[in-house]
Amino acid sequence: MTIILPIISFKEAVDEVIEKIPKHEKVVLLYVVDREKLAEVPAAFVGTKIKKAESVIQEIKEKLSNPITDYVEWGSLVEKFESISKLENADKLLLVKDKEAEVLKPIAKAIGLKVIEVQLSD
Repeated sequence: MTIILPIISFKEAVDEVIEKIPKHEKVVLLYVVDREKLAEVPAAFVGTKIKKAESVIQEIKEKLSNPITDYVEWGSLVEKFESISKLENADKLLLVKDKEAEVLKPIAKAIGLKVIEVQLSD
């Protein structure tokens, strides 16, 4: 069993999310630098977001003993999510409820992933 956790809100390392990951399942962490949004932001901002994503990934790795694979990819969030989900044979998607993450839910369902959403308290 494999669960994919996209890094979108940068809040994915909080305990409320980590608690949703079964101890024995493989975890795939995915951060995508979405090429469609690159024109909207300065290059330095992109580098800062990548570093922030890497920090979240590292924090998750430190909290879990599960087998973990992580990806930092350039391209379309939707395309990378779909291809890596298939490549890793993911059967679940764990999402922090976020406006940007909503786009992944219909794709996840279309490729047969069970969607688990976590609503974080502010």
